[in-house]
Amino acid sequence: ELRKKLDPKGKPGIFLGYEPHAKAYRVLVDGKVKISKDVVVDETTSQTLHHRQNSDGSGGDEDGRRVRSRIEEEPTTQRRSGRVHQPPSEWWRATGLLAVEDEPDTITEAMDSPQAEEWRLAMTEEMASLMKNGTWKLVDCPLGVTPVPVKWVFKVKRDSSGNIERFKARLVAKGFKQREGIDYNEVYAPVSKHTTLRALLSLVATEDLELQQLDVKTAFLNGVLEEEIYMVQPPGFEEGGKTVVCKLEKALYGLKQAPRAWHTKLRKELELLGFTASEADAGLFIRYGKQRSDNVYLLVYVDDCLLITSKDNKSSLLNLKSQLASIFDIHDMGEAKFFLGMEIERNREKRTLVLSQRRFTEELLNKYSMIESKGKSVPMSTALRLQRDGEALDTEHYRYLLKSSLRSA
Repeated sequence: ELRKKLDPKGKPGIFLGYEPHAKAYRVLVDGKVKISKDVVVDETTSQTLHHRQNSDGSGGDEDGRRVRSRIEEEPTTQRRSGRVHQPPSEWWRATGLLAVEDEPDTITEAMDSPQAEEWRLAMTEEMASLMKNGTWKLVDCPLGVTPVPVKWVFKVKRDSSGNIERFKARLVAKGFKQREGIDYNEVYAPVSKHTTLRALLSLVATEDLELQQLDVKTAFLNGVLEEEIYMVQPPGFEEGGKTVVCKLEKALYGLKQAPRAWHTKLRKELELLGFTASEADAGLFIRYGKQRSDNVYLLVYVDDCLLITSKDNKSSLLNLKSQLASIFDIHDMGEAKFFLGMEIERNREKRTLVLSQRRFTEELLNKYSMIESKGKSVPMSTALRLQRDGEALDTEHYRYLLKSSLRSA
């Protein structure tokens, strides 16, 4: 039967394995072994092969032997090449690699995962930091008060190369349960603009300035609350009876007013150190010196900070780090190489600085098994033929991929 114009061009077959000497698949189609590199695996259904029954009721063993004989007798042309060949990367292999270091959604998943000991240590460190900061005190829950629930959020921290730096556990309040006018009032907190970041990095490259990075640990815990808020105890670290809750003394991640409380605290401390907030960007703080080369720029995006000054003013930069360390618990990351998901590649001799999102792009390609895909000049194949009666496609993955691509751009 001839194929019509709108009929699909592909043929159904049975996956047999890989062609050992080429990047291709071996597929049984119409009783013959075909070698093809263009194969779409049906992952939505699990099909079972059944032997056909002969008219006398006997099984189809003879047919099976005949098919196996054809497979064994099918000649294959072996092509020798100096290149190193490997089987095509499959979706399940990429998924398996990602699942090794998957981030759990709940404390139960964390304790049942192979990295249970790492997650347990991360939660213990987070609790120690909260206790040291005096974030709350345990009290009996007042009558008529509904405490704000909390949850653990687990994150694998990586460097610019994608290697694991540490396992991070953070206690987060479920701020969506808060009631406006009772649990919070003002919530707005400014962050630095990306245009300001690009302008400063351009200045760093052209004038060969020092570019250092700081990370404020548990930044939101430094904010002082103006409201009276009660919170349930952290899962896995409960003390006392069921009526015992936490009365918050400091802000906590997840609270609607936490970003504002942290920014207010940070701005107050920086002003005491001689900094002035920029009128053009509330996330940029400047400490002016006698000369322009003595100026120190501090760019803040929530808890990530960039310090910029001239090479001749490096001693002032070191002094500022010591002052900030005496106020907040900071992590000195040295020369900035990875900021807000962007890799910073700098050549001081040529005075160039390049921003890229290579790691983010590779993770996105791995997620959709496109790491070995070739680039195209058009978003859709010019040879695509639409079918009159086709199945509706799930657009969720397409929307996510499109949104992520726009973000990387």
